[in-house]
Amino acid sequence: MRDTFLRNGEVGRDLLAVDWAATPLGPLESWPNSLQTAVRILLSSRFAMWMAWGPELTFFCNDAYRRDTLGAKYPGRWASPPPSCGRRSGTTSAPASTR
Repeated sequence: MRDTFLRNGEVGRDLLAVDWAATPLGPLESWPNSLQTAVRILLSSRFAMWMAWGPELTFFCNDAYRRDTLGAKYPGRWASPPPSCGRRSGTTSAPASTR
């Protein structure tokens, strides 16, 4: 994963700086192949993309999403739940698969 981060722009380099061992995902070496593959696809895409992974909804995005959507709000989201998407008060925030 370290090589993937280094080859994929500013966001990739920022992801490399995260202490993943201190997050719910654990150290990079312990990430399942499915997570590694999803992150590779996300980082290498020229289209704005983001994803949330695992029960804690750990947030990932690529350079296009950072530039086009997050703008001045970047950085500050790594290893945390995704940004609010305008949920109204009183609606559920649980993933549909757990409702």
